[in-house]
Amino acid sequence: MAALTISKHWWTGLRGIWGHPDQPLPEIPRGFRVAGLPVVAVLGIATCGLMIYGLGKETWYRLIIWLVIGLVFYFTYGKKHSKLNTAR
Repeated sequence: MAALTISKHWWTGLRGIWGHPDQPLPEIPRGFRVAGLPVVAVLGIATCGLMIYGLGKETWYRLIIWLVIGLVFYFTYGKKHSKLNTAR
């Protein structure tokens, strides 16, 4: 569970560095700006990367096992309940 949370924060940090290309109305001035945004984002990503690197083997094995179980359920449910799979 911790690995998934760390992964989520990893990608959130990357998005913070690259910005939000889907931001609506970019011409409107924003009232709040983060000081040192690139530095804070890079440090956050580095910290998350180090925490992920420090996870034990048992944690990675559990993640892989639960990921496989979840994917099996996801794809079997999706195949059975797909609207494209219905007979005409």
